[in-house]
Amino acid sequence: MTDLPQTQNEGFCGDFAPPERLRGAIARWNKEHGWHDSDGVVLPSPMLVIGTDTLLVRWYPQREEIRAKPLPDPALLNSSIPRSEWREGLNGAPEPPWKKNFEIRMIDPAGGKLYTFCNSTYGSLICFEQLNEQVFITKQLRGKGVLPLCKLEKRPMPTKQGMQSRPHLEPIEYRESGGPISVSTPPAPPQLPPATPATAPAARSTLDAMKPVKPIPIEEALNDSLPPWA
Repeated sequence: MTDLPQTQNEGFCGDFAPPERLRGAIARWNKEHGWHDSDGVVLPSPMLVIGTDTLLVRWYPQREEIRAKPLPDPALLNSSIPRSEWREGLNGAPEPPWKKNFEIRMIDPAGGKLYTFCNSTYGSLICFEQLNEQVFITKQLRGKGVLPLCKLEKRPMPTKQGMQSRPHLEPIEYRESGGPISVSTPPAPPQLPPATPATAPAARSTLDAMKPVKPIPIEEALNDSLPPWA
C-alpha cells in the first residue's frame, strides 16, 4: 500500500467531526454473515462513508476509548495492568485489555441512518487502510474534499489456517464533502440521473444533492496526453 502521511493513516473526515464516543448503530462483519448490524440484519449497500479514525479501545471491565493523537502505545498501557485483570480471549489465553481499533463511519443515503464499524482485527486494518489510501489519492488528484460511496463487500485473505475472508468497502463513486448534506428535493426542473439498480430512489435524492466528483482522465492523472494511434 502507499506509505501515507501519519495523519492520513489515522483516517479522514468530511464535514462530520469525529465523535467523542461510538455513535449510531453498530456495524459488524464476520465470515459467516458478512456485513450486518447488532440484530443480525444485513446492512444496506451502498453506503456513504463520512469518516474513518483510529483509536484505542478497552472493553473490560467497562468500555473505555482514547482518541487523542498521537495515540499512546497500547503495549505500554497493557504493561501497567496486572495479568490477573486481563480477560480470557477466544483462544483461551489472556487477552490484552487495550487494542488499536479501526473505525469506519457510514451513512445509509436512503434514510440517513448512521452506522459505525469499529474493530481491531487484521482484516479490518486492511479494509481501513485500502479505503483511506483510495480516498487520499483521489483527494490529491482532484484537489477537493471527497466522500466515497461504497459497496459493502468481502475479499479473500490468506491466513495460517488457510484462505479466509475479510471485510471490504469498494468505492463506486465519489461526492464532494463540502457543505451540509440535504435530503430535500432539488428545485424544478430537476436534473436527476435515473436511479440505478444498486442505488434506491430515496438514496439518489440524497446523493443528487451532493456534487458528483468527475472521473479522472488518464491525461490528467499522467499530466500528459497519450500519443495518437499509428
